Amino acid sequence: MSVETLLTEVTPFFPLKDCKKKDKEEASILGKLKEAVIDAKRTITEVLHISHPEGTIGSLIKSNEKLIEEVSALRLAVLALSNQNSASNNKKFNSSGPFLIMGDGNLSFSVAFTRLYPNVLITTSVIESKNEFLMRYPSGGQNVEYLNWLSPRVDLVFSLDATKIPKYMHGKYQNIIMNFPHHGGKSNLKKSKILLGNIFKSLRNVLKKHDYFHLTLAKGQSGLNYDNVLNNEIWSEKIPQHKKDSWQAIYLAAENGFILSLATPFNSDDFSYDSSGYKNKDQMFHNDGESVMLTFEIANQANDLETFSLIECNDENYNLFHNFRPYFIHDISILYSNPDISHWETQLFSTIKSIVDRPLIKIIEVQNLRGSCPHTKRPNRVYRIYWQGVKVPLTKVLCNKFQNKLRDKLVETFVYTKMPLTLN
Repeated sequence: MSVETLLTEVTPFFPLKDCKKKDKEEASILGKLKEAVIDAKRTITEVLHISHPEGTIGSLIKSNEKLIEEVSALRLAVLALSNQNSASNNKKFNSSGPFLIMGDGNLSFSVAFTRLYPNVLITTSVIESKNEFLMRYPSGGQNVEYLNWLSPRVDLVFSLDATKIPKYMHGKYQNIIMNFPHHGGKSNLKKSKILLGNIFKSLRNVLKKHDYFHLTLAKGQSGLNYDNVLNNEIWSEKIPQHKKDSWQAIYLAAENGFILSLATPFNSDDFSYDSSGYKNKDQMFHNDGESVMLTFEIANQANDLETFSLIECNDENYNLFHNFRPYFIHDISILYSNPDISHWETQLFSTIKSIVDRPLIKIIEVQNLRGSCPHTKRPNRVYRIYWQGVKVPLTKVLCNKFQNKLRDKLVETFVYTKMPLTLN
């Protein structure tokens, strides 16, 4: 970049005659840098007009080196001080508490983030060593220089594995950010889910209650319905549209004790940066189309049905599905000894609801599975039960436990009340 171009960058943001008192120190620095660059340029111009330039090569080299140093310093000063003017008012994060940014490609997001949050302590990191990073991301060298220039407010850490966060970082951060994680090879759903699960597992020891993990995933990876995210549609009478051929982020989170507290569309323009790391190379890739940012926090825990129901008891939307919570399906098969199936079906549903409340959202008959016992000819009905927690994220293991508990209670109730029903 030419000196003239750099100087034009300074002028729009920092007209020295208009500086306020709090900006005097910065203006003074820029003024000195500006003068130094002009002096260096004048020296080079004079050297080039001497009739015997070969006698001034040494002077030219020194002047050129000085110019390079001053230009570099000026660029950093412009970049840092212009943040006050370029920062967006649409901030995505609560700025309280230290931030940890993990796996940041060529560190361009971290640079943009420091502009948006100029008064926040930030630790930013990449999985590569410094040498590996500079080889993989040549464009990242300038970002490294800039972030180091912001020390000690910004701490740059190399060789940080998000699945093995060291103990000295435990409990240190109120917000942890990771954008577009990738296992490092060709797209592989199984490997991607293993990676994300291990990240959640590692974070379980790092974050405390009311700390947050902000995870950005590309189109289709989260497993959530994008329209629900875009329109903030939390509750629904319909079964949530969770894609199985995805990373199933909320399910992996639940297995590791996390719950989704917020889901929003992600737009890199909000941070004025371009995501990089396509195929682990210094290439940009576009993830704005239906990318989502998922904010997780540590969830309440319940290991038995009684505790689960107690935590969930004040849920005002007990008969609705939560679009951003895991749900599971189990079937039960019932044989009827009384021909009045409609009456005893109503009694069955009431009995089930008396045993389990919130975790059971919906019971429907699977009509295409209607039949009868081949031996007794008794009518057989199959019912599909939908399970979901709101304050406590349900896992497959916990749901199986609740389902078995329900079956045991039904058998016990059928015998005790002499209901003409048999759990098949």
